[in-house]
Parts: sequence; structure tokens; C-alpha cells
Amino acid sequence: MGAILTYAYPTQKMFVPLFLAAISWVYLRKHLVKGAIVWVTYLALVAPMHILSLSDPARYNARFSQVSIISPEYNAPTIVAKFVIRYIRYFSPDFNFGAVSYDFMHQVPSFGSTYEFLSIFFYLGILNCIYIVLGKEKLGLLTQKKVYFC
Repeated sequence: MGAILTYAYPTQKMFVPLFLAAISWVYLRKHLVKGAIVWVTYLALVAPMHILSLSDPARYNARFSQVSIISPEYNAPTIVAKFVIRYIRYFSPDFNFGAVSYDFMHQVPSFGSTYEFLSIFFYLGILNCIYIVLGKEKLGLLTQKKVYFC
């Protein structure tokens, strides 16, 4: 699944880092050998894409060099800050449901890249992930503190 998402441009930015982090955290610590098989399979499936881009960088990396945050003029904190800001932007309503791009290749003009009726499921999924990660006890403490300070 991760290899398929890597080939899909819009989804790789949001789901592949989350997918790989989830595999590393949950799956690999219990099943190291099986996890290694998953990683090797993933690398084998995405290797052709990377071999092509490394064989002729001017041809296959032209778009990457235009939009990349990795540049000799940026230092490490600037790169990390740009990465975090861009990554958080993928969760914003404007990016997912608003008409932010007027490029015909990315979305239909004056329409969002995702249907608006899916917004409730999108944000419920994010809240569900937060609930699973933090757990019931920690969320209870957070809401108690929030009510207390309001």
C-alpha cells in the first residue's frame, strides 16, 4: 500500500509518512523479521521510480527542483520549519475542500480537491486517530484542564 501511495503524488505527502511511522511504531517493534520483509518489499516496489530519477535528474527531477525545500541556501532548521508548515497545511480545510489551486492538472477550477460532504469523515478520522494515540485517560485530563482554564 505504501508503495502505491508513493506513486500517487497528492496522497504521498500526507499518508506515506503517517503510514511508515505507524508501521515502525506498532508493527516493527513486535515483529522485526516480518517488518523487515515489509520494508524490503516497499523498497523493491519504489526502486524503479528512484532509479529513473537518479539516472537522468534533469529530466525526471525538474518539478522536484522547482518545489523542493531542500536547497543549498537553506539551513537545517529552515528546512524542518518549511516541512512542518507544508505538512500541516495538508490538513487544512482550504487545501482539501477549498479552491486553492487554479491549475487544471491539480483540480477543477473553483472546486476543492475533495468533495465537501467528505469533510466530516476526514476530520472524524483525524479525531479518532488522536483519540486512539492519546487514549481515554489522557483525553479526559486534557478536557478537564481546558474547562478549568476557560
